[in-house]
Amino acid sequence: MKKLILIPIFALLGLTVHAQTDADFAENFPVNLYPGTTNEYKVTAWNTSFTIPTIRVNFHENARGNEAKVAAFNSVGAGVSLGAGRLIVTTDTNNRVVSKKFKNSFSGQVGFLFSVSNNTPDGSSNSVFAPVIGINVLNFNFSVGREFGSLAPEQKKNFIAISYNLPISSIIPNSFYIFRSNEKPIKNSLDKND
Repeated sequence: MKKLILIPIFALLGLTVHAQTDADFAENFPVNLYPGTTNEYKVTAWNTSFTIPTIRVNFHENARGNEAKVAAFNSVGAGVSLGAGRLIVTTDTNNRVVSKKFKNSFSGQVGFLFSVSNNTPDGSSNSVFAPVIGINVLNFNFSVGREFGSLAPEQKKNFIAISYNLPISSIIPNSFYIFRSNEKPIKNSLDKND
């Protein structure tokens, strides 16, 4: 069980370590940077995030038929996403990148959730590790998962969740990896139409 938890954590840290620096980005990407401006580009990027499930629906099968139980804010997780978004790049008067932020638009995500419940009938704790797969729209995630670990009586292993993603790139600069971008900005601070 410890390996199932540690492998995704080290994978997320590995992606953060291999993220692009501002200098690497400026040298290796065919984007037009303009001195002293803030520009916005359409990009495709790998991103990592912490996941906070706001609503999780667990399914149960009993003598009355199928039913679902809703849990709120009872687990935490992390994930890796690949998708489309916007990159906002600010340069100084020497055309060096001083800031870059990635804003997700739409992406696919794989990750895991982990929760501990002390509400078992015999008073013991119930640990659940669950891999998930889903889609992200902005920072909201809609996913399905499969639980590993102890389950409540008659609980099915599959569940659905609606989560909020906290991108690691909003906490740690340069913790995303951009591998495709349009050359011209879709929005430029020099444009008079802003």
